[in-house]
Amino acid sequence: IGIGDHPEAINVKKPISTCRVGFRPMRRTNTELLLERVKQAAERCGVELQVTSHNSAYYVDSQSDFIKEVLAITGKTKARTVSYGSEAVVYTDLKKRVVIGPGSVEQAHTRNEWISLAQLEQGTDTYSRLIQAWSGH
Repeated sequence: IGIGDHPEAINVKKPISTCRVGFRPMRRTNTELLLERVKQAAERCGVELQVTSHNSAYYVDSQSDFIKEVLAITGKTKARTVSYGSEAVVYTDLKKRVVIGPGSVEQAHTRNEWISLAQLEQGTDTYSRLIQAWSGH
């Protein structure tokens, strides 16, 4: 959730605040029901609501050719579905996405977030192999 109500000048208060909410539902979440509840709450509170993006098709079948290709390139044998995601949907309109990278989610987004140099190098190598495979070089 991000709230923006910064004044244009130090002595001027904006009459409107903007709240942006990013939501990444789990695969079987009934997003239509959740959106309907949000719309009803906004109406009750006199809040203008704009839904700018709504697409729950972020799941890619673990048996798809795309995932099999990623597994082959990374040297992994099995994909897994996790309870977290990424902001990939914000940066691209690609229909196929995969969360892949070095380190461990247990280390991420913590007070002392860190990654080992070996994991960072492994990530760089993996990304290089993916780029080479998909760019035809």
